[in-house]
Amino acid sequence: MPHMPWIRLYVEFATDPVIQSLSFEDQRHYILVLCLKGQNVLDRDIPTANRERLIARTLGLDPEAAREAKRRLMEVKLIEKDWQPRGWNNRQFDSDHSTPRVSKYRKTKKAGNVAAPFLKRRETVTETDQNRTEQNRNPPPSKSP
Repeated sequence: MPHMPWIRLYVEFATDPVIQSLSFEDQRHYILVLCLKGQNVLDRDIPTANRERLIARTLGLDPEAAREAKRRLMEVKLIEKDWQPRGWNNRQFDSDHSTPRVSKYRKTKKAGNVAAPFLKRRETVTETDQNRTEQNRNPPPSKSP
């Protein structure tokens, strides 16, 4: 999957019992793991020791504290042994990334195979029309004889 400039975070995060069982620090660590996944850091072909060091640094932890955070996140089944977030593909979609879609559109447009989009103009309300509408809503008081 290409680098994602953002990740989907569902509102259930705030009330999910598994997330709520974590400390605030581990909730933040999990969010940072999701960000690393979205940036393809977790998918890079680098030696495991380098990956662990990079992840620990991103989490703001020393290597031992990072191993402990990893254990806690694995214990509640939020991540795999290689730090991969569980259920990632169920929540993050290729269609969320617009670059391939836009590139394809531009290529097709350059070839002249795209119809111009139909733009509907909005009607302009004139001041006179507004005055008439206001007068109809608020008729002047009738004069008594």
